Amino acid sequence: MEGLLATSPSWAITVVRVVLGVVFFAHGAQKVLGWFGGYGLRGTTGYLQSIGLPLPVAYLVCFFEFLGGIGLVLGLFTRLRRSPSPWSWSGPSARCTGRTASS
Repeated sequence: MEGLLATSPSWAITVVRVVLGVVFFAHGAQKVLGWFGGYGLRGTTGYLQSIGLPLPVAYLVCFFEFLGGIGLVLGLFTRLRRSPSPWSWSGPSARCTGRTASS
């Protein structure tokens, strides 16, 4: 539990966290809100469904990226947030390659 709550004194980690948070937020805003030339939630979930992803997983992919970016910028749950990132990417990539984590 101590490792989850420990804080690093390095400013470099903070800068990287904020920059990555802005990138995640921007891409999430494309998916959820349609900002920055994105297709919005309906378009993104429609596309993800068309490649074979179930609708609940498509919503999770969109909102993990959007809300995770906000959380990274604010520094909320950063140690817990880093674990769903691979999961938000693995859904679409597994459908594209035809592989799952167990194969």
